[in-house]
Amino acid sequence: MIRKITDGYVIQTYTDDGKPVSQEFTAGDICEWEQDNGEFGDCIDCPEEGDKFPYIPFQMVQPDVETVVTEAKAESK
Repeated sequence: MIRKITDGYVIQTYTDDGKPVSQEFTAGDICEWEQDNGEFGDCIDCPEEGDKFPYIPFQMVQPDVETVVTEAKAESK
């Protein structure tokens, strides 16, 4: 097993009254590859994207606004 570790940032969008609307992950340019034995290789040693290790999109599950609002109301009681 080899793990690709990518840095980046998350953009979360809320309504004016604080309800979550969406989120997205924007990947940075830096990645590391970690092997099962815990050894890391830097990007110079990375396998080529699309070759043996195809690109997998970073999909973030969007918040269920209804559930978040219901839970927030329950907690405030």
